[in-house]
Amino acid sequence: MRFKMLIDGEWTDASEGETWAVINPATEKKVADVPFGGADEASRAISAAESALPRWKAMTAYERGQILRDIADAIRAQVDQLAPIMTAECGKPLGEATGEWGACADLFDWFALYIPASIVTSAPLHNRVAQPGLPDGCKVRWTDGWARTSYRCRAVLQDP
Repeated sequence: MRFKMLIDGEWTDASEGETWAVINPATEKKVADVPFGGADEASRAISAAESALPRWKAMTAYERGQILRDIADAIRAQVDQLAPIMTAECGKPLGEATGEWGACADLFDWFALYIPASIVTSAPLHNRVAQPGLPDGCKVRWTDGWARTSYRCRAVLQDP
Protein backbone atom coordinates (compact mmCIF):
# COMPACT_ATOMS: atom_id res chain seq x y z
CA MET A 1 0.00 0.00 0.00
CA ARG A 2 1.34 3.45 -0.93
CA PHE A 3 0.66 6.51 1.19
CA LYS A 4 0.89 10.20 0.29
CA MET A 5 0.23 13.55 1.96
CA LEU A 6 -2.79 15.63 0.98
CA ILE A 7 -1.66 19.24 0.55
CA ASP A 8 -3.80 21.86 -1.17
CA GLY A 9 -6.07 19.23 -2.71
CA GLU A 10 -3.23 17.17 -4.22
CA TRP A 11 -1.76 13.86 -3.09
CA THR A 12 2.00 14.29 -2.91
CA ASP A 13 5.22 12.74 -1.68
CA ALA A 14 7.70 14.61 0.48
CA SER A 15 9.57 17.17 -1.62
CA GLU A 16 12.92 15.70 -0.57
CA GLY A 17 11.63 12.18 -1.26
CA GLU A 18 12.14 11.14 2.35
CA THR A 19 9.96 8.44 3.87
CA TRP A 20 9.29 7.10 7.34
CA ALA A 21 9.05 3.36 7.93
CA VAL A 22 5.92 2.41 9.86
CA ILE A 23 6.67 -0.63 12.01
CA ASN A 24 4.09 -3.05 13.41
CA PRO A 25 4.89 -3.11 17.16
CA ALA A 26 3.67 -6.70 17.51
CA THR A 27 5.74 -8.23 14.71
CA GLU A 28 8.43 -5.55 14.31
CA LYS A 29 7.91 -5.84 10.53
CA LYS A 30 7.53 -2.85 8.26
CA VAL A 31 3.91 -2.07 7.45
CA ALA A 32 4.53 0.74 4.98
CA ASP A 33 6.68 3.69 4.05
CA VAL A 34 4.95 7.04 4.45
CA PRO A 35 6.12 10.47 3.27
CA PHE A 36 8.28 12.25 5.82
CA GLY A 37 7.37 15.85 5.23
CA GLY A 38 9.50 18.74 6.34
CA ALA A 39 9.42 22.51 6.47
CA ASP A 40 8.46 22.81 2.79
CA GLU A 41 5.39 20.61 3.22
CA ALA A 42 4.41 22.39 6.45
CA SER A 43 4.67 25.79 4.71
CA ARG A 44 2.63 24.59 1.74
CA ALA A 45 -0.05 23.10 4.02
CA ILE A 46 -0.28 26.29 6.09
CA SER A 47 -0.52 28.44 2.95
CA ALA A 48 -3.24 26.18 1.55
CA ALA A 49 -5.20 26.37 4.80
CA GLU A 50 -4.87 30.16 4.90
CA SER A 51 -6.10 30.50 1.32
CA ALA A 52 -9.02 28.11 1.93
CA LEU A 53 -10.21 29.85 5.10
CA PRO A 54 -12.04 32.75 3.39
CA ARG A 55 -14.04 30.27 1.26
CA TRP A 56 -14.84 28.17 4.34
CA LYS A 57 -15.88 31.26 6.33
CA ALA A 58 -18.11 32.44 3.46
CA MET A 59 -20.14 29.22 3.56
CA THR A 60 -23.32 29.08 5.56
CA ALA A 61 -23.49 26.89 8.64
CA TYR A 62 -25.68 24.52 6.63
CA GLU A 63 -23.07 24.22 3.86
CA ARG A 64 -20.25 23.60 6.35
CA GLY A 65 -22.46 21.13 8.18
CA GLN A 66 -23.07 19.16 4.99
CA ILE A 67 -19.34 18.91 4.34
CA LEU A 68 -18.79 17.64 7.89
CA ARG A 69 -21.58 15.06 7.43
CA ASP A 70 -19.96 13.98 4.14
CA ILE A 71 -16.66 13.47 5.99
CA ALA A 72 -18.46 11.33 8.59
CA ASP A 73 -20.05 9.24 5.83
CA ALA A 74 -16.68 8.80 4.06
CA ILE A 75 -15.05 7.60 7.28
CA ARG A 76 -17.85 5.10 7.94
CA ALA A 77 -17.61 3.82 4.36
CA GLN A 78 -13.90 3.07 4.85
CA VAL A 79 -13.78 1.77 8.43
CA ASP A 80 -13.03 -1.76 7.18
CA GLN A 81 -9.89 -0.44 5.44
CA LEU A 82 -8.86 2.09 8.11
CA ALA A 83 -9.12 -0.07 11.25
CA PRO A 84 -6.65 -2.78 10.12
CA ILE A 85 -4.13 -0.07 9.16
CA MET A 86 -4.43 1.42 12.65
CA THR A 87 -4.03 -2.01 14.19
CA ALA A 88 -0.91 -2.73 12.15
CA GLU A 89 0.75 0.64 12.75
CA CYS A 90 0.13 1.08 16.47
CA GLY A 91 -0.89 -2.32 17.84
CA LYS A 92 -4.41 -1.28 18.85
CA PRO A 93 -6.78 -4.26 18.89
CA LEU A 94 -8.96 -4.37 15.76
CA GLY A 95 -12.19 -3.95 17.73
CA GLU A 96 -10.86 -0.82 19.43
CA ALA A 97 -9.53 0.58 16.15
CA THR A 98 -12.91 0.01 14.51
CA GLY A 99 -14.59 1.73 17.45
CA GLU A 100 -12.20 4.68 17.31
CA TRP A 101 -12.93 5.30 13.63
CA GLY A 102 -16.65 5.04 14.41
CA ALA A 103 -16.21 7.62 17.19
CA CYS A 104 -14.31 9.84 14.76
CA ALA A 105 -17.23 9.70 12.30
CA ASP A 106 -19.70 10.39 15.12
CA LEU A 107 -17.70 13.46 16.10
CA PHE A 108 -17.93 14.89 12.58
CA ASP A 109 -21.71 14.34 12.68
CA TRP A 110 -21.82 16.11 16.03
CA PHE A 111 -19.74 19.01 14.69
CA ALA A 112 -22.22 19.33 11.81
CA LEU A 113 -25.15 19.63 14.23
CA TYR A 114 -23.61 22.17 16.57
CA ILE A 115 -21.97 24.91 14.54
CA PRO A 116 -21.93 27.81 17.01
CA ALA A 117 -22.49 31.46 16.20
CA SER A 118 -22.85 34.60 18.27
CA ILE A 119 -25.74 37.01 17.81
CA VAL A 120 -24.73 40.59 16.97
CA THR A 121 -26.64 43.71 15.91
CA SER A 122 -25.84 44.89 12.41
CA ALA A 123 -25.72 48.55 11.52
CA PRO A 124 -27.43 50.51 10.04
CA LEU A 125 -30.44 48.18 9.86
CA HIS A 126 -30.24 47.16 13.52
CA ASN A 127 -31.03 43.57 12.58
CA ARG A 128 -29.81 40.72 14.69
CA VAL A 129 -27.63 38.32 12.73
CA ALA A 130 -25.54 35.29 13.56
CA GLN A 131 -21.82 35.87 13.22
CA PRO A 132 -19.30 33.07 13.74
CA GLY A 133 -16.42 33.73 16.13
CA LEU A 134 -12.78 32.94 15.48
CA PRO A 135 -11.25 29.70 16.78
CA ASP A 136 -7.97 29.59 18.67
CA GLY A 137 -6.64 27.00 16.21
CA CYS A 138 -6.13 23.30 15.98
CA LYS A 139 -3.27 21.77 17.97
CA VAL A 140 -2.75 18.07 17.41
CA ARG A 141 -0.09 15.81 18.90
CA TRP A 142 1.24 12.96 16.80
CA THR A 143 0.36 10.56 19.62
CA ASP A 144 -3.34 11.49 19.51
CA GLY A 145 -5.71 8.92 18.06
CA TRP A 146 -8.00 9.90 15.20
CA ALA A 147 -11.04 10.50 17.40
CA ARG A 148 -9.07 12.89 19.64
CA THR A 149 -7.49 14.55 16.62
CA SER A 150 -10.94 15.12 15.11
CA TYR A 151 -12.22 16.51 18.41
CA ARG A 152 -9.28 18.91 18.73
CA CYS A 153 -10.05 20.33 15.27
CA ARG A 154 -13.71 21.02 16.03
CA ALA A 155 -13.31 24.76 16.62
CA VAL A 156 -11.73 25.30 13.21
CA LEU A 157 -14.28 23.12 11.45
CA GLN A 158 -17.37 24.39 13.22
CA ASP A 159 -16.71 28.07 13.67
CA PRO A 160 -14.05 29.58 11.44
